[in-house]
Amino acid sequence: MSADNVVAIGVNWRKLAGKTILYLAVAGLACFILVPVYFLFMLSFMPKAEAYTWPLSLYPHHVTLENYRFFLLINPKILPSIVRSVEVALVTIAIALSIGGMAGYAFARFRFRGRNALKLSVLFVRMYPAVALTIPMAVMFMRFGMYDTPFPIALALNYGVGNIGLTIWITASIFMGISVEMEEQAMVLGMSRVGAFLHITLPLAAPGLAAAAIYTFIGAWNETVIATIMTQSNPTLAAVTYHTVADAAGSIHLQSAGGAFMAFPALIFAFFIKRYIIQMWGGVRI
Repeated sequence: MSADNVVAIGVNWRKLAGKTILYLAVAGLACFILVPVYFLFMLSFMPKAEAYTWPLSLYPHHVTLENYRFFLLINPKILPSIVRSVEVALVTIAIALSIGGMAGYAFARFRFRGRNALKLSVLFVRMYPAVALTIPMAVMFMRFGMYDTPFPIALALNYGVGNIGLTIWITASIFMGISVEMEEQAMVLGMSRVGAFLHITLPLAAPGLAAAAIYTFIGAWNETVIATIMTQSNPTLAAVTYHTVADAAGSIHLQSAGGAFMAFPALIFAFFIKRYIIQMWGGVRI
């Protein structure tokens, strides 16, 4: 065997070792993320006696929906809070995409003094604890008569403050990847700037807007601290689940049912919007 073949074999072994380490690291990270989620859903379908057996089974031997039934019936506010959480999430998405999307387009298409500093400053609001911003905003909404109303517009505005900055960064990156020459060609053919944006740029930016919508929906759906402060008589599902799960301390099967119930709507929303995310990843089918 020649020296060149030995070197080639050595290089192949190094590549193989590198890929093996990479795959093991990815598999370990996936297990770190997915194993707790699996056990959360598994415990939610287990009866109490089976949930407290040791060693814990890897799957429920007796599947039951009693945990979910108990979770839904133990607090009469849960069903109305589901509708309220959907309303808050949808209004928050509308606020974040309308304001953040327009700002992202402006950062992508226009050059002005202080552009980079201003773009960076929009993320500063996410550096502050939620309580630090929520309490003064709650006082302000009380003065305006908007605190804890049946249609929680104040809560959606509060959520939108934290999500607009992230939406700006996501949409600005997407709009930067869309050639400005396409808009210019459309305007040469008679379209206005608004028409070129609506018919050319916006459809191409749909995957990025869908990604921003998913982040906003999950953030608004799962937010508990702000919802607990901003609502009393009209709580969201996150606030009701928090209090219900806290009251069920020591009942791991009921707590798992509450956590799984909170996760279902976000999974359903991501399922229906996934095709836009697939387009953003180059059309790869998953």
